[in-house]
Amino acid sequence: MRKLIIISVIFLFSFTIVNASCNNNDLNEWATKVNVKFTLSSDINEGKLGYAYFLTIEPYRSDIKIKVIDSEGNKANGKTFKYTKDDKETSFYAVGCYNNLEEETYTIEVYGNDKSKCNNQLLKKLTYTVPRFNRMINMEYCAKFPEHELCQLYTNATKDMSMKEFNDIMASYEKAHKKEDNSFIEGVINLLKYLIYILIPFGIISVIYVKKIQKYNKEEKEK
Repeated sequence: MRKLIIISVIFLFSFTIVNASCNNNDLNEWATKVNVKFTLSSDINEGKLGYAYFLTIEPYRSDIKIKVIDSEGNKANGKTFKYTKDDKETSFYAVGCYNNLEEETYTIEVYGNDKSKCNNQLLKKLTYTVPRFNRMINMEYCAKFPEHELCQLYTNATKDMSMKEFNDIMASYEKAHKKEDNSFIEGVINLLKYLIYILIPFGIISVIYVKKIQKYNKEEKEK
């Protein structure tokens, strides 16, 4: 049976610095546990917000704010995005990012906001690397096998890979899956054959047994 391997986009490198200048124990303890959260725009709103993906932190709390800095020093502040899904309005706090054709490393700075006791104080600094945009994503093989590592939207697996190499790997993958499918079908057929060998004798015995009961009941009525 075909086993689908779900491969999600993950960070390649992460580094964190916790700043202890905030004198709020609750915020400081929370800051030691936060991680970067990467979300594809298509996963939440079908790209209607105009960004390729979003960076935020988790667990999130309303008394903080984030600033994201890319490798060229460009800065963007986090904000609340709203969108409608299944007729329900949803909101989330993040920084929207555009497609990166090459691997991109971001620095995420976490601060307390004016709702906290540590307004504008740096609580934590993290780095998060997003793999390069996958130029193979629109190939026919990726429509068939979106779970494959070479068919993820952001991955370094296809870096410097020729089209021939890609097609050869995916052709082998497709061939292996066909074998798995055939094995499954053969297993079902063998199971049906096995059931036939059981059901036919059982059916014959059942018919004989029913006829004997009918004969017995008839004889009893004639007495």
